[in-house]
Amino acid sequence: MIEKALPRLLSNFDPNGGASFRCNEPFRYGHDLMYTDSNVSAIFTTWFRMLTVAYCCEFLKSENAGFADLSLRFPDFSGSQYPVDPHTGKVTPG
Repeated sequence: MIEKALPRLLSNFDPNGGASFRCNEPFRYGHDLMYTDSNVSAIFTTWFRMLTVAYCCEFLKSENAGFADLSLRFPDFSGSQYPVDPHTGKVTPG
């Protein structure tokens, strides 16, 4: 199931590297200051998409050998997920 969801998640990324909430639809999250037009990426949406992709990849590495070398750290606070070299344990450049 996650293998099918991952391409859909990735399809919401724009050419600039950011993510839209839904393709071809505007997005408003509770307040006008949290509004973006159709197909416009935003930091809020991008952060959640990246977090979801990271969790999917973390799950898939136990199911799929292609993800076996992926190493992410998920600290006990939000906003700081980052890639780690599985051989050295050091943060890899992003």
